[in-house]
Amino acid sequence: MFRRRADGIEVVLGEQRDRHSGATTTRLPKGKRNPGESLEETALREVAEETGLPGRIVGDLETVHYVYRQDGRPIDKTVHFYLMELAGEEVDETDGELTHIAWHPLATAQELLSFDTERRVLAAARAKLET
Repeated sequence: MFRRRADGIEVVLGEQRDRHSGATTTRLPKGKRNPGESLEETALREVAEETGLPGRIVGDLETVHYVYRQDGRPIDKTVHFYLMELAGEEVDETDGELTHIAWHPLATAQELLSFDTERRVLAAARAKLET
């Protein structure tokens, strides 16, 4: 999610602690699709749940597929990222999945992300926002 400020564009990032390793990563908000939800509904709900902030989708970004291990078995995951703009200043409670949720300048936020796939997604967002 992004917002425009007088001094430039900012994006919201959060930290997540891995429940197995205890490692902390910095990432974009994302999550699982509920039955009957469209991809867009999922994106809006998950971002609101994880950040407490309302958004509105202004475009598509990328679809990312990866495999991670949970309890020793591989899990296939596909994430659909959307370019989302802050839709209001009201902040709700979060689901606690992300901590240290904060706005960062678009120009430097990419360096903070822990995963190459998310850095690539943010680069695509930056290209769309800076044109």
